[in-house]
Amino acid sequence: MTSCRLIIAEKDVDKELSAKLLKEALETRFGKDAVPEITRSPSGKPGFADTKHGYFSVSHTGRFFLVCFSTEPVGADIEIVRKMPHARIAGRFFSSAERRRLAGAGDPGLEFFRIWTKKEALVKLSGEGLSALGRADSAFASVRDISDTLTRLAGTRLAGAVAPGGQIEFEED
Repeated sequence: MTSCRLIIAEKDVDKELSAKLLKEALETRFGKDAVPEITRSPSGKPGFADTKHGYFSVSHTGRFFLVCFSTEPVGADIEIVRKMPHARIAGRFFSSAERRRLAGAGDPGLEFFRIWTKKEALVKLSGEGLSALGRADSAFASVRDISDTLTRLAGTRLAGAVAPGGQIEFEED
């Protein structure tokens, strides 16, 4: 089971605020004096030094911060749905199956970000880093789209995904 929490900050989340929000989420989950040690993999992915505490993944966009905890390795991503040169980016990073799905979408802007967040969630799950984005193919992977839940919680159009797919619960902030 994966447990996710969407936090809406007062201002855009930068690296410093992201670290603060993660610390607060960890303190809420484990207790202020029992937060496990965090280390980084060679590719820079943060994680618990001892996996007996589980796994986590974080993402932020604008004022929105997403943290997901799981008993298994996890990757999560969130993006504000906005205008982008999605066809050009899709041509560079999307597989042919993903490009076909985008071309047939009723709302190409939303579909672009749904595919993008699935790809980023897969890359975060693997721990390979963003250089693997073009190799991650969301069309054939177990990834859960959480866009509708995020949009409902945030009151604005968000796209998001968690890998691997499966049961996900949201903690209310």
